Amino acid sequence: DYEHLMGVPIVVKDRITGVMAVWRTGAGLEFIPSELNFLSSLALQAAVGVENARLYTQEQYRRQIADTLSEMARIAGSSLNIGDVVHRLHEQLPRLIPFRTASIQLIQPDGQRRQVGGISVDQDRLHALEAPTDHFLRPTKDDNLISQIVNSKDVVILADTHNDPRWEVLPKTFQIRSWLGAPLIAATDVIGILILDDKTPNAFNEETVELIRAFTPQAAIAIQNARLFEEISACPGELSEALQTSRLGY
Repeated sequence: DYEHLMGVPIVVKDRITGVMAVWRTGAGLEFIPSELNFLSSLALQAAVGVENARLYTQEQYRRQIADTLSEMARIAGSSLNIGDVVHRLHEQLPRLIPFRTASIQLIQPDGQRRQVGGISVDQDRLHALEAPTDHFLRPTKDDNLISQIVNSKDVVILADTHNDPRWEVLPKTFQIRSWLGAPLIAATDVIGILILDDKTPNAFNEETVELIRAFTPQAAIAIQNARLFEEISACPGELSEALQTSRLGY
């Protein structure tokens, strides 16, 4: 049998996004120019539909980002329990960025780190998040990667941990292939680190960094408020004095 194929590109903004093709079999059934013109017209309509769908998806995504950041601002003013704050922040993260595991570590004045929560789609990682070993909470000065984040006060991405000399490939970290660390900054101090990881290399990119930079300031405010309340609550006399001062207005 004779087979005949006709195809035209679907072009959106000078970029080929697909192909529209038809075929038929049989002798003497070759496609003619008018059929090609008709298919080209359909491809133009398809291109408009593809672009409209892309713009709609993009607008929905932007709205989701705005809603998430708005919710984070609400979190910052609605709770002073640090565990609750961190849990609710973690709940918002998947609405912005895909990842396998996320955790937040607070940095104490002496450089020690304190894990205050985490989430993971991998059940076997949850225990490690809830009770990390001392090695993963060693002082910042003893961890070159964390020190880099604290000193630069900027996001650090490891595109492929297995090919990055800054990464320690250990039995508990072998499955991690992409890693991101972002500073949580209050005033001028790094009070914590947001850590994301994934099993796939190159999971995080510049778009991820932009979203993280929008997320972390709100997260830092919420955590700092809760941490200050936690510190004051540990000293009832200071709390009473703070409340009295707030009532007097000075």
